[in-house]
Amino acid sequence: MNDTILNDILKVQDVTAVILVGGDGRPMASSVTGSDFDLQAVEGGHWSAMSHTFNGFKEAEFVYENHRIFIKKAPAGLLVVVMGRFAPIAMVRLKCDVALARLAAPKSRFKGLTGLFRK
Repeated sequence: MNDTILNDILKVQDVTAVILVGGDGRPMASSVTGSDFDLQAVEGGHWSAMSHTFNGFKEAEFVYENHRIFIKKAPAGLLVVVMGRFAPIAMVRLKCDVALARLAAPKSRFKGLTGLFRK
C-alpha cells in the first residue's frame, strides 16, 4: 500500500526517489527510479536527528547544483522527495499532500454504500 502511494509521487517528472522515514529515523518505505540513486546511503543516514530538527517545520526544500530535496512533515515522521532541478515543485507538493492524506485515512471495514445502510 505504501509503495503504491509513493509511486504516485515518483511518477512526477524528474523525481528520483521518495522515502517515508519513521519517527525513529528508519526508512519505512521507499521508491526509487533509475540505478544512480544509492538507497543504501539513505538507509544509513541520520534521519532521527533530522526529524528532531524539523520539529517545528511543516516542509523544507534544499536546492543544490543539480538536485533538490523536498522534506514534508508526516504524522509518523518525514516524507523525503529527491528530484532534479526541473521537477515541478507545485505538483510534488500536491502529490505529497494527497499521499499523506491517504496514509492517514482510517481504513473502513465497509465497502461502497453498505456503510450508509448500517443499523
